[in-house]
Amino acid sequence: MPLAASLELFGPSQGKGCFSRSPLEIEVSVGEQNLRNGEGFGFSLHFRRVIVALLFENCELMREGRYERTLPAEDFVQFLKRVVDTSRIAKGQVKAGTTKLLSSFLSTLGIELSAQANVVGSLERGDTKTIESKINFKIVRFVAGARWEIGHEILGDPTEIDNLLRGSYFNQPADVRNEAEYYPLCFVEPVGRRPYAVTIELRAKKADCVYVPLGNEPAGDPWERKNKEAIERLLALKMLKEQNQADALQCPEDEIILARARLSARTRRAQKPT
Repeated sequence: MPLAASLELFGPSQGKGCFSRSPLEIEVSVGEQNLRNGEGFGFSLHFRRVIVALLFENCELMREGRYERTLPAEDFVQFLKRVVDTSRIAKGQVKAGTTKLLSSFLSTLGIELSAQANVVGSLERGDTKTIESKINFKIVRFVAGARWEIGHEILGDPTEIDNLLRGSYFNQPADVRNEAEYYPLCFVEPVGRRPYAVTIELRAKKADCVYVPLGNEPAGDPWERKNKEAIERLLALKMLKEQNQADALQCPEDEIILARARLSARTRRAQKPT
């Protein structure tokens, strides 16, 4: 699915790293993919969050130098204003209470339900100081098990109007780095002097795959359309899982593999004494 998501791996550049500290540099690009079969079934696949997972052979992940990137506070504030404006329109339609969208957003920031009404009032008056201390959104973050998450399971990419992932995500400096510095995904340390390898997989949890049906909306009652869409979504995810199996790719049941790359390397042989 090259249009939906792609993974590019770059070999170590000359002069960067050393034999005991090998840099791993990648780029992940995310878009969308339209799929159809000959029977009129079709869908557009998007992602709210994707995962970069590393598998090691005769090497291990170094603790230092792991890539993470936090969105600039001003970008997140713009997202916050968009959520508030959307919520204000929705509230005008329902005439009461805090909308589900804004409540979910505040809960994601760790603001308890009992305090949300006061926070919402401040936000609607244009005062973001009430939550500025909580604005620390990592668009790329390292998690346990040699995995990186791109996007958030609820918020996706806040810089996009629909919060779906788009574009490249490792093309900007990592946190506490500047543009003049080198910022690979991570550094890998060989174990012993045997050849070593790293397999990089780009994955997505099924729950983070956003399915949009293609074609004209079917006729019928709303419940019939929802039922048809639910069935088609299951079929779409089943198709993706079966493609992984056909390619002999193994991953957890709740995930699919979107792309895979592999880096193999040899360590320098020990010099003979003279």
